[in-house]
Amino acid sequence: MPDGSYTADPRKLTAGIPDYVVFNGYANQYKAKPLQAKAGSRIRLFLVNAGPTEFAVFHVIGAIFSDTYADGNPGNHMVVNQTITIPPDGGVVVEFTIPEPGLYPFVTHSFADVDKGALGVIKVNS
Repeated sequence: MPDGSYTADPRKLTAGIPDYVVFNGYANQYKAKPLQAKAGSRIRLFLVNAGPTEFAVFHVIGAIFSDTYADGNPGNHMVVNQTITIPPDGGVVVEFTIPEPGLYPFVTHSFADVDKGALGVIKVNS
């Protein structure tokens, strides 16, 4: 919408053909303004797939998740994941460390979604 808000088309929702796939509500916001981290520090991201239809397959290019927690539940602890699948209406907490400064893109490996806004960057500083 002209004011920056979005509307939902129920037909597109049920057919699984979204106009946008976003991180925290805005297409490409973390591409334009990367998340910041310090080299060697633990990074923790909280992710929710609001759905309603598509699975998200989250990945940080150049990183390995040392710890993941499906639904944020400590009892659902997994280790050493490169990519994590998040079902519709599901969530996950990922933790990882990036040792070297640089730009590290994050995406959903449902790659058609990258062109719909699901691309961000973590800028790791020394």
